[in-house]
Amino acid sequence: IAISISLTLQGCGFHVRTADLDSLGFSEVSLSCDKTSSWDLCQELERELASHKVTMTKDALFELRVFSIEAKERVFTLNQDATADEYELTRSLKFSLKESASDESQYTNEISARRIYRHSSSELLAKDREQAAITKALDQSLAQEIIRQLTLIRIGN
Repeated sequence: IAISISLTLQGCGFHVRTADLDSLGFSEVSLSCDKTSSWDLCQELERELASHKVTMTKDALFELRVFSIEAKERVFTLNQDATADEYELTRSLKFSLKESASDESQYTNEISARRIYRHSSSELLAKDREQAAITKALDQSLAQEIIRQLTLIRIGN
């Protein structure tokens, strides 16, 4: 019965629609990312694009623009003596994908990532190292999220 149903569905042209999660729908892109304010994030995004076989060139048909990059740090929890116990790091940005020849964006979104870490006032050097490692992880997470969203949109539809 299963084989006959399968053959009937194939015969009428039915097939399951899936998105190719490795395909971004373009092979070249012009990347606009402010490396002076967020060098690590831009490098992570370039690595992610390269891993999806996308070439970065100035005269590409599509432009990926990353802007409004913000980093925030705040005290998340306090000790009994009112000193900081945990900090929260938040990184947020906006990005858009558009045809280079057009001024109108085809896709724009805002994303953010956050992490919480413990803080000991007696270990300030360790705090700085941990904060740098968390910031790098946040940048990787944001770059991966941009790519994930770009794989889900269909350009030109």
